[in-house]
Amino acid sequence: MLARSLFRPLAARRVAASAVPALCRALATATPAGTPTPAPTARRAAELTTGDLVAANLHVGHAPSRWTSLNLPYILGTREGIHIIDPNQTLAHLRRAATLTRLVAANGGLVLFVANRPDLHAIAQDAAVSANQYYVTEWVPGTLTNAAEVVSKRQAATPVPMNPSIGAVHADPDVATPLPQPDLVILLDVTHPATTRACKEARKLNIPTVAVIDTDVDPRWVTYPIPANDESTVGLALVAKTLAREAAEGYAEAVAKAKLAQRHMHEVDEVQGTSLLGKHQDAHTAGGDVWTDPLML
Repeated sequence: MLARSLFRPLAARRVAASAVPALCRALATATPAGTPTPAPTARRAAELTTGDLVAANLHVGHAPSRWTSLNLPYILGTREGIHIIDPNQTLAHLRRAATLTRLVAANGGLVLFVANRPDLHAIAQDAAVSANQYYVTEWVPGTLTNAAEVVSKRQAATPVPMNPSIGAVHADPDVATPLPQPDLVILLDVTHPATTRACKEARKLNIPTVAVIDTDVDPRWVTYPIPANDESTVGLALVAKTLAREAAEGYAEAVAKAKLAQRHMHEVDEVQGTSLLGKHQDAHTAGGDVWTDPLML
């Protein structure tokens, strides 16, 4: 499983990713069908307003009889028998999660999008692909906590479409290896039984999690809850696209830093090589010998 260092060098992360092309997407066995769910255009978290959240129905909670009292700080009031979630709280928590996602990606971390609800499959896939990250749309128990066993049971799995940005097209049983351990798990449907299992596995391994938490869900389930309506497909698409936008920009920062470091190393090597060549020439000159470039012989 993947090294858990949040600040793992980008090069190390790329090696890990390239070593697991098979199971990385083999777990996403559900291929999105039909037209993807319409969703707002990806925007930075800082550009969002409470009006955007309300337009996406993220403020609609559940009946007071179903609420979890721990969500009281996030509830604005009740209207027509339904709890109304404070859009300001939603926006603040979404921005916090977006900042975290960007930092993880910028430091070479791996972000995993998880969604088991059929209406969220395309959303999770699009978010992961746009951010050059990972996604799972059918969680297999033990994916994180018992990866070796999961791989062995899926050796004979039928090849499935995979994220082309990773470089692999089909799941090859001959090269299947454990899924890299992510540095951040984003759960789009935390109340789905399979996603709940994913959440528990992440908690067991101390992997930070981000999820939309409705008024009937215990916010302690996840590390970074986003109080909002978890039944609005458009609203969840807005959250996913926002986090994906931040992850994509963080990934771009990591790539830029890696290229800069590589260029700096080449420059240092050139300077050191020139210095050694000069010293070699001086040594021959001091000894009365005529220095000859060995490449000219």
